[in-house]
Amino acid sequence: MLLPCCTIEDPCEDLKCINQGRCRDGSCDCAAGFEGDNCEIREIEKYLGTYLRGQGSCNNVDFVLGTHVITEHPFENRMIVIDDGVLDVPITAEVDGWNFVIPRQQNGYTDPQTNFSEDFEIWGQGWIDLQAGLLIYKLDNTGCEYQLELPN
Repeated sequence: MLLPCCTIEDPCEDLKCINQGRCRDGSCDCAAGFEGDNCEIREIEKYLGTYLRGQGSCNNVDFVLGTHVITEHPFENRMIVIDDGVLDVPITAEVDGWNFVIPRQQNGYTDPQTNFSEDFEIWGQGWIDLQAGLLIYKLDNTGCEYQLELPN
């Protein structure tokens, strides 16, 4: 005679991981580019928006930043596009959670009043600092740092 002693429950039975996430021991292990309890949030979402205020510093010279608009890259799930309204080409960056990397890329600047133009290469990194309420990024080749107030 057999007596039922216990039932082994599957901790993943009621969990629905989406966006190619997989359940492991009762929680979702999200695919690259996704986060959240069920992998329902794209990592880039926290970066997207219009940043109206900020400050920058280059070579010990501080300045006020104009509006920055961060949008999603049209083809890459984990990429964002940072348009500062100054550089000729918006900056692209790859998101990894609360951090991002700005890979080497060609860019330039054209002064609208004098038509002086300069081409250069940029690269760097950035992150979101929730305690300070800032998105911060640094361009390694210039030593410049930009701090943008997070949108509400």
